[in-house]
Amino acid sequence: MVKTGASVTLQFLTSDANGALANADSAPTGTLVKNGTATADTVTVTNVTTGIYTAAVTIPFECHAIVNAPPVLDTSVPKST
Repeated sequence: MVKTGASVTLQFLTSDANGALANADSAPTGTLVKNGTATADTVTVTNVTTGIYTAAVTIPFECHAIVNAPPVLDTSVPKST
């Protein structure tokens, strides 16, 4: 269980059409979702290096979560071509 006030950081990747790491065409954004509803909490997305990003948030409520699972890449993230 992730406790209120815990910091959670996940890494995600973006790639070009050939599968090589590439920066997104525009800065990805993050949304914290609780019970299927987006919250107003801030998710900070940082470009670590080419094609590698982190999304970090401080959990404002108690929840059950698996934080060591591979993150699912939101296909709506713009990718370089």
